[in-house]
Amino acid sequence: MPAGEECSMFQLLIGYRYQSAAVVTDQPAVDPDEVQLVGELCGQPGTRTPHLWISQGGQCISTLDLLGPGFTLLTGDERWRDAVAAATRALGVPIATQCLRDEAWFAVTGLAPDGALLVRPDDFVGWRCRELPADPTGVLRQALPRILCR
Repeated sequence: MPAGEECSMFQLLIGYRYQSAAVVTDQPAVDPDEVQLVGELCGQPGTRTPHLWISQGGQCISTLDLLGPGFTLLTGDERWRDAVAAATRALGVPIATQCLRDEAWFAVTGLAPDGALLVRPDDFVGWRCRELPADPTGVLRQALPRILCR
């Protein structure tokens, strides 16, 4: 951010997006030293995972409470579970899968119900897929090594 410019407290603390080798995005590359400010968290790669109160198993919980100590795939479609299991076996990296069925989640993230966010252990979004691809296992097996810089 240029000297003399101001930003909101939200942007200062969590409302930013960065690029690195550990973030897989389809956006054009920017200067890695340049931090991009975002007005809201929508699950963009390189931003923190969006917080949202959702109904899960009859309880009202935060989406952040679904994240584990390792990688977590957030999706609305159970078909990702097989892809996650195959990627875990192939790469030796455990990934928890959380299925969200709350419509508000899809509205905030812009994902289709069968889309997915791969969240890193630091709660930053490492990769997103707007909808289920023809080969979810292959797509996930390509994204994860890039995030891990392998």
